[in-house]
Amino acid sequence: MKMTRREFISLAVGASAVGCLSLAGFLNLKDSGTKGEREVVEEGEQKGTRIEWEKLREHVQVLTKKSFGGRRAGTSGEAATCKYLAQQLKRMGVEPCGDQGTFFQSFLIPEMALMMKDKRAVFYRTNNNSQQSAENVLGLIEGKLFPDKYVVLSAHLDHLGVWQDELYPGANDNASGVATLLEITRLLCQGDSALPYSVLIAFWSAEEMGLLGSRHFLQNPLIPKDKLGMNINLDSIGSGEKKDFVFWAHDLARLPEWLAVRKIANYSALVLAGQEDRLHSSDHRPFWDERIPAVTFLAKNWLKNNHTHLDVPEDLNYAKMASLGEFVLEMVTLPELGELFAY
Repeated sequence: MKMTRREFISLAVGASAVGCLSLAGFLNLKDSGTKGEREVVEEGEQKGTRIEWEKLREHVQVLTKKSFGGRRAGTSGEAATCKYLAQQLKRMGVEPCGDQGTFFQSFLIPEMALMMKDKRAVFYRTNNNSQQSAENVLGLIEGKLFPDKYVVLSAHLDHLGVWQDELYPGANDNASGVATLLEITRLLCQGDSALPYSVLIAFWSAEEMGLLGSRHFLQNPLIPKDKLGMNINLDSIGSGEKKDFVFWAHDLARLPEWLAVRKIANYSALVLAGQEDRLHSSDHRPFWDERIPAVTFLAKNWLKNNHTHLDVPEDLNYAKMASLGEFVLEMVTLPELGELFAY
């Protein structure tokens, strides 16, 4: 009997602890598509972060493997990505928050094709009537003080796939954000810091096709929208100098006080510059459309090699990814976030 896409992924995730693929087992450097990784991280040993650089590196290597096919939404490479992420969440003890008790939320995507625009590969729609499906991966960590209020931490899992016989590995866009969110999740599950609000861990699919996964979630919410206080989204965070980041919001003039951001930025070594998302956008935008405060963090030079086959793991700065991960960990443990729920 032929299994559906959903049945295949769920069966793999539901395997016993012995049968689940370990990170080391899943990682096959011969299939990584790289010729020996050139480290761009700061010289010397890791210091000052709970997020482990080596774990970040391993996740990125898995996500950019040739067998993952560039993680294009609706393909077997995306299915392998979803399976891998769900296995990681399950191993950490994260509760499923998808459809019917799974980690997955399915949705239909249109037929799309790629073209070059301003030296970047981008999708365009060819048919609105496709029955092809994609999957968001969703997990829940319950808060201690206000478990019925939620902060959404997210990163998009998809990229462009293979085009004109070239693999588009999407290391910075957005294996960097996915890997960092996995490390944030691992540390939140360890319970070293009090978590005042529940945290929805969301890996969106089909972001590259027009923010389709995050829009589907907000149009078909698995948590009441009035319980969602904010969204912190990570996208293309691993390129360039360690301290330099930007954050996107739809309208900076209408951005709430963001006490958490300001408070941490006062003593953080990060350099954060706000930008309005007029020319480009990411998965924070559907939250803003629903009047839910939301922001996307990116590397300042996120456009370097963006949407090209040159976006490879060798060029990532793992120290930079770890520093932003620490920033986000501090944000989600601050009681001041409660003010956003009344926005």
